[in-house]
Amino acid sequence: LFATFHYDTIFDKVEKVIIAEGVTSLPASIFYYFPSVKVISLPKSLNDVGKAFYFIDFDSMLRALYSGEAFPYYLSNLEEVKVHPQNSYYTDMSGILYNRDVTSLICYPSNKLSKTYVMPESLINIETSAFGANYRLQRIEINALFRINLGHMYNGFGSYGFFSNLTNVKVDENNLYLRTVDGLLYDKAMNTLIEYPQGKVTKIYHIPETVTNIEPSALYGVQLEELMFPRELSLNPNCLEYSKIGHILDNDYTYFRVIDGVIYDRDIKYLIYWPNQKKVKNLTFPSTLQSCSLRSISNLDCVESITIPRDLKNSEITMKMENLKTIYLEEGNKYYTLYDGILYNKALTDLYLIPSISSLSTIHVPANYKICYMRNLQNEMSNVTEIIIEGSGLYFPYECFPDLKEFELAKGNKKASVMEGVLYNASKSTLIWYPQNKKTKSFTVPSSVTNFRNNTFEVHNYLESITLSDKLSLKFDYDSSLFSNCKKLKEIKVSSKNPNLTAIDGVLYTKDKKTLLVYPMGKIEKEYTVLESATKVFLNQNRYLKTLNIGSKVTSIEGLYKYHGLQGFSALESIQVSNKNRYYYSNDGVVYHEDEMFFYPAAKKDEFFVVPLKVVSLDNIYLLRNHRYLKNILCNGYGFRV
Repeated sequence: LFATFHYDTIFDKVEKVIIAEGVTSLPASIFYYFPSVKVISLPKSLNDVGKAFYFIDFDSMLRALYSGEAFPYYLSNLEEVKVHPQNSYYTDMSGILYNRDVTSLICYPSNKLSKTYVMPESLINIETSAFGANYRLQRIEINALFRINLGHMYNGFGSYGFFSNLTNVKVDENNLYLRTVDGLLYDKAMNTLIEYPQGKVTKIYHIPETVTNIEPSALYGVQLEELMFPRELSLNPNCLEYSKIGHILDNDYTYFRVIDGVIYDRDIKYLIYWPNQKKVKNLTFPSTLQSCSLRSISNLDCVESITIPRDLKNSEITMKMENLKTIYLEEGNKYYTLYDGILYNKALTDLYLIPSISSLSTIHVPANYKICYMRNLQNEMSNVTEIIIEGSGLYFPYECFPDLKEFELAKGNKKASVMEGVLYNASKSTLIWYPQNKKTKSFTVPSSVTNFRNNTFEVHNYLESITLSDKLSLKFDYDSSLFSNCKKLKEIKVSSKNPNLTAIDGVLYTKDKKTLLVYPMGKIEKEYTVLESATKVFLNQNRYLKTLNIGSKVTSIEGLYKYHGLQGFSALESIQVSNKNRYYYSNDGVVYHEDEMFFYPAAKKDEFFVVPLKVVSLDNIYLLRNHRYLKNILCNGYGFRV
């Protein structure tokens, strides 16, 4: 039966699946192909369900659900499992699947209407993911024999399923291993907190002083305004990773300190945990703090000011803070300085943090500045229209200043040059930056220019046409951003004397026409065919192209961010690869290479997508998860909403 099953088909209207008599085993995740199934009937002959009821990527599902994602999980509509009464290996009770002697729970249907589950007296084991993602259960009653393996997120209560509405766990008073207090699950001695039910509504919770250990997933999904730990607890902050807590209460802890609801080490040198529901407008820290990562702080979009503490020296300050107006530096800090309201290291060679909102229209680039900057992690500083260059200005992140119109040189600066508001190096051989808000529709690169700074012309708001000089040479890699966000750019022209570059129909190629370098973002054609001579293609953004045709020789297609696919081509519905191409192939407008899916068109209008069975890798999962049309994906046993 299963050897001839059509694995590339979804039977989304099937609500009942009956496994035929004679079948002895089931393939893993076979029911993914029946996303609407409500009832599954198993025959007398079945002796091995294998992984048929198991969510193959269960760990990923849990993390996604705890993070707030919502998607159709495996067997999400299942209400009942029926087993032939004469089956020697399995049985069902009230639609729940067990092994024959009811010592192991295999599947509790996710959509079973009951709000309470009472364990059979004989049950001693629950299979991993047996409950799936269950939104109905509110109460679980544990029998006298049951025990839980402790010490790992996916080997204890957290391995059974996702229980968003569970409010109460009750344990038989004769159980030698477990107990509950106020609906929370502990070991018998109350040394370990095993589970705080996600659906339990309590504003404040004090963990009993007897507790010396918290299971890794015990507090996942918990919603509390205030939480107090036992005084002697040695805290592993990973147990708070997916919790929703507003404030940690102080309890004169032995191993850590709490200040203003935030956990620090005992000496207040390191930030350990910032409650992810805590929001502040003015972000401050203890003066003694030496190390801190803003990545560990939630709700940075609420922050309007930040004060860098006196002793801070090791930090990951670089983060987007969209409402940041002011940066303060505590007196006595030896490692940072402010210059035009921007945070630098003391030597002014490295930039750390830019305020998003500022009244300044002019700023200066320090003469010493030299660090090549990770620009995508920084704020954009609005209102700055002019930048004055004090040194070479080569490495500064000008793309973080969206209103920039022109450059000027500081008096006496001979390390750079400015011509018509455009920044060059001193000899004008390198074009460093063309202001993104300079109101010109066309630009001809001066004949002296032989190269651009790496991300020059990454963004421009008005440019429609550019002519490249005869000496210019460009280097591209997989993350090249040249012309990637020039919204109105329709064409690129190249001097006929240029030995390195050429332009065909406004599209930039290498002179030998083997590499497509730039397809303009504002080019309005609906269909484009890559030159047959091309072997390599760079594609960034375009909002008009609907059909892209790839020739027989292409062996490399790269987007601006490879793992985001071609999402920048927002109108693209289909990518067609030549049948003669031996590296890539296309199926229904989707591009593959061997067992890997490379590109799924951003505007493909299908609601369902079944990944071919042989495909084991999705190279652009971000695009799939954020696709405007896709609702469901079925991929190698992992079904999810995108």
